[in-house]
Amino acid sequence: MEVNYYLSENDLIAFQKKRLSKNIFFKHYVFLIALLLAFYIRESFGPSHHSYSDSSTPITTYETNYWVDIFINFCYLSVLIIILRYKSIFSVKRMIRNNPNLIGNRKVELLDDKIIYHTQNIKSEYNLSAFQRFEEEKSYYYLYLSNDVAFSLPKKQFSDIEIIRKLRSIVPKY
Repeated sequence: MEVNYYLSENDLIAFQKKRLSKNIFFKHYVFLIALLLAFYIRESFGPSHHSYSDSSTPITTYETNYWVDIFINFCYLSVLIIILRYKSIFSVKRMIRNNPNLIGNRKVELLDDKIIYHTQNIKSEYNLSAFQRFEEEKSYYYLYLSNDVAFSLPKKQFSDIEIIRKLRSIVPKY
């Protein structure tokens, strides 16, 4: 069985978004930065203690509301997540700009013991045991070689249900 399809820039970006949403390191990275920002904001703008000089006159200090601190932290965290997600999307676009062969026509051949993946310049053969899992989403099928490497197969270009059934039966589901 074989399927021909076109892999577009949007297909690669969709996989990058999926990969980031499930990436534990990314979540911990964002959490660590948010925690550091929270401490910084708390120390810079948070409530402080009154100190008294020798003349018993309090040194001028200021206090902010606890809920204002939480709101500011939430805003910083939201902006941080948006910036990091867009940075990863722009890195995919830059990668495609530097290597235009990442997108284009593809052909997948499913044989009894292996899958052959064709691009414009490369023909790669993979034993079925090399695939870790098969996932199905709203618009894509994914064949994973590792946690971060997968073949994106756009559903709209896979009209042959038999090849998907065969992939499901051969490659374990996550």
